[in-house]
Amino acid sequence: MSRRMALGVGIGLLFVTLLVLRTDLDETWRAFREAEYGYVAPAVLLSSVVTVWLRAARWTYLLRPLVQTRTHRIYPILTVGYMANNLLPLRAGELVRAHLVRARYGVRRMAVLGTIALERLFDGAILVALLIVAAGFVHLDGDLRRLAVIMAVLYLLAIGLVLLVAWSEAGSERLARRVLSRLPLRLAAPAGNWAGSFLTGLRAIRSPSALGLIAASSLAIWCIDALAYGLMGRAFGIEQGYATYLLIAAVANLSLTIPSSQGGIGPFEFFAREVLVVSGVGVPVATAYAIALHAVLLLPMVAAGLVIVWATDITLRGATGRDPGELDPAGPESERGLLR
Repeated sequence: MSRRMALGVGIGLLFVTLLVLRTDLDETWRAFREAEYGYVAPAVLLSSVVTVWLRAARWTYLLRPLVQTRTHRIYPILTVGYMANNLLPLRAGELVRAHLVRARYGVRRMAVLGTIALERLFDGAILVALLIVAAGFVHLDGDLRRLAVIMAVLYLLAIGLVLLVAWSEAGSERLARRVLSRLPLRLAAPAGNWAGSFLTGLRAIRSPSALGLIAASSLAIWCIDALAYGLMGRAFGIEQGYATYLLIAAVANLSLTIPSSQGGIGPFEFFAREVLVVSGVGVPVATAYAIALHAVLLLPMVAAGLVIVWATDITLRGATGRDPGELDPAGPESERGLLR
């Protein structure tokens, strides 16, 4: 086990311990028994079908400079990637997605990872925005508000940097060449290929209309996801407004940036529970809700991914290993390395 993996597992166990120590387990189990599970099916439909389809459509658009494809072809790849993220450490599902796109379309993995980085960046920015907006309707302590502002500034700076790189590709390439020229040739050659491919993956955001479309789709994804969170709240008899569920979506999912075990188990439940407790919900009910919510988000995606792998020609062999093509200076003109 690598140090980073061990750190993630340790942090996950720490949050699970905090979750368990601060609740009455008998009352939590009672909340599970008394829940109305008829709300689970529509919640799964929203979180594991509707929003994943929207994510596939968004990713199809981000991939457009690299390959022309359709949402229904990207959907199974995305689902398998999310399944892998929930089962493998260190968010290895992102490498799985890049591997599957390369296997099917011949696109370099670093270029695909560039589009995935854009996804994550926009998701984070939208979640921070939702956190700030929802905080206007739900009482938050000063520390959490300050944290939200700090995160907003960091994401804005990150988006600004990515936009500068994407819109000034020639200048970014010149800067990269200067940096690479200081490296030994044996390192500079593959690094140049990786950097060139990664820059290619950022081409989808070169126009204001593209930015607007990606931002709007990202907002729709998380607003619909929050509806699923609200349905699970009804299952546990939690009477909270939509703003609370937007806040849960923002805080719980932003907590996944903390290194943790597979699927973010531990931090997600802890922070989702804490938002409800701050909103006046009892600790046992909030704990049961957080555990059930995360199960509804994780288990259907794992099941769907496993079914797709079993029923199709998708193979995960070599998905997290080295891609020899990335080290080959030859390749399509649109993906050439920066040292050429």
